[in-house]
Amino acid sequence: MNGAHWHLVVNHLPIMATYLSLPLLILALFRRNDRGFLFSAIILLVFAGIGAGLALATGDPAEDVVMGLPGVNEHFIKAHENQADNAGTVAIFIGVIGLGLLIWIVEKKFALYPLWIPVALLMVTLVSAVMMTIVGYTGGKIHHTEILNGTDVRFAAPPSAAPGLDPATQGLHTGGDRHEAEDDDD
Repeated sequence: MNGAHWHLVVNHLPIMATYLSLPLLILALFRRNDRGFLFSAIILLVFAGIGAGLALATGDPAEDVVMGLPGVNEHFIKAHENQADNAGTVAIFIGVIGLGLLIWIVEKKFALYPLWIPVALLMVTLVSAVMMTIVGYTGGKIHHTEILNGTDVRFAAPPSAAPGLDPATQGLHTGGDRHEAEDDDD
């Protein structure tokens, strides 16, 4: 596996963990006697921070792999890198703070943890979720041309890129109705 593969493996973790923590934090606001919601959300935020660190660490090796590929624009890479640096820093910060809060809550043995904890975590996690969304979008622009300018890409792979594959039998959409070939037989 090369740098781009590793980046693709880890880059979804911080985004998904951040989004999955949001409903748990909302539940933690209303179910303060059940620490499981808050603990689960914090654990996800710690994983988001770890995933952000891994995504940042694999970003440059991924850039080295894709930089020479056709259709890859350095502007998109730099925009993604700038957004990722900011969002990654926020996610790592939230993960570290979350881990500290988790330890503090366990040590204090609160019957009801203070309301400010899920409120503060929810607010910063919402900010992080927006930042992560922007990172994912800018990252997708690097090599997911279907999101550029709302372009509707109807051909998944050029036939020359996959010799021997018939788009009709491989589920690839070539611009017309996939069932046109079947209709011609009638």
